[in-house]
Amino acid sequence: MIKLVRIIKDNNYTDYSPQDLIQKDLNKFAGWKCSAGSEGLFIDWDGNIWPGTCFVGHNDYLMGNINNTESIKLHDSYITCKFKMCPCLLEIYLPKYKSNINNLVESQESNTNTIDENFTAISRASDFDRGTKYIMWAFGRKCNFSCSYCDDVSHSKLDSDLVTYEAIQKVKKYAELYRQNKPIQWSFTGGEPTINKYFLELVKELKEMGDTITVATNGSASSEYYAELAQYANINISVHFEFLKAAKLKKVTSAIIESNPDWFGLNFMAMPGNVEKCYDYYNELLSIKDFAQTVNCHFDMLRVKNENEYHYYSDNDIKLLQELGQL
Repeated sequence: MIKLVRIIKDNNYTDYSPQDLIQKDLNKFAGWKCSAGSEGLFIDWDGNIWPGTCFVGHNDYLMGNINNTESIKLHDSYITCKFKMCPCLLEIYLPKYKSNINNLVESQESNTNTIDENFTAISRASDFDRGTKYIMWAFGRKCNFSCSYCDDVSHSKLDSDLVTYEAIQKVKKYAELYRQNKPIQWSFTGGEPTINKYFLELVKELKEMGDTITVATNGSASSEYYAELAQYANINISVHFEFLKAAKLKKVTSAIIESNPDWFGLNFMAMPGNVEKCYDYYNELLSIKDFAQTVNCHFDMLRVKNENEYHYYSDNDIKLLQELGQL
């Protein structure tokens, strides 16, 4: 797994993946100071702008809406986390500290591979990440899958829940204010972004501006579409076993690899009691040329539908997930 998260204690640091923290139940930062809002933000399915996904519905944290860009607030300082846990992989790695901003100072790498549960700060592990802003955009609710664990708020079958061309222009305008002369890392979720006819052109425009784009997708678009998308964006396909067409996804995976992507990942949605399916399909994909050398594989625990809590996983499930994480 990619080690995006830098854990800091007493100025010593060790890098881990967000999944490492989730599996060990260490993604709890209530009372900490977090850079959500100043270094990263979330645009939801209705165009509302929040410091992060965890703040949705807490109107005292609402920054504005893309339909009125002139009234959107801009955060320039850390805010206090008030939530029991941090559910989002990409928000876990936003800089945050427990009690003193000096906790973020790092001097040397620790020689241990065991997470010290008493760490006092998190920063971004990559030097590239540190020089960028971050925007996660839930690019419409409409999706062509109906996964049992998908939150109701993020799923729809209606065309009216596709992001419009006008909304895209408004977000691009707001992003120019937010970036403050820094490149932006865009993370697109959904719904399913690739079913929107304007999406590929938007990605091309953002790439031309020098931004980095990562797309979370269910892998249902054509091989040709993904091969083109890979020229402009990092692709992260979620493997949903409830809707898996194994041969098609294998073909899509091969096409992306052949396009020589900068980064390509597969997120295996590991349902409780069925973690073995991840292992079986992973072994099947190993037959693809250059798969092991090219594809970053993640094995994700699933949240309870409509809750910021994770499903109960047996000790055996957790053990297998941790073993898969070492592949």
